[in-house]
Amino acid sequence: MARFVLNSSLGADPDSANFYLKTKGETEQALAAMGFSALTLVRPSLLDGGPRPERRPGEQAGLWLGKRLGSLIPARYRPVSTRTVAKAMLESALNSRAGMQILENDQLLSDYSIGNA
Repeated sequence: MARFVLNSSLGADPDSANFYLKTKGETEQALAAMGFSALTLVRPSLLDGGPRPERRPGEQAGLWLGKRLGSLIPARYRPVSTRTVAKAMLESALNSRAGMQILENDQLLSDYSIGNA
């Protein structure tokens, strides 16, 4: 069985006006057309992978707020650890059923969460 798992993005949409989300959506579309037996699209929100070597002030502010507001933020938009995303991707690659599956951020947090990176 030919399987493929893509780390895409929350809001991926080939018709988006946002270049990043449009590119992610177009990539998802192109992969779907390739005929994989199993295709899993993982759509995380803001990734929490720990400190980065480069400064990313917007990302840092989002993570800071996300960690402090926690349950006040809908699960769809909460930061998710890179470890959780990796776990979901690995499990999908090893155990995916035929067809296309989409794992949105809230499902990542509820079904695969292993804490912060």
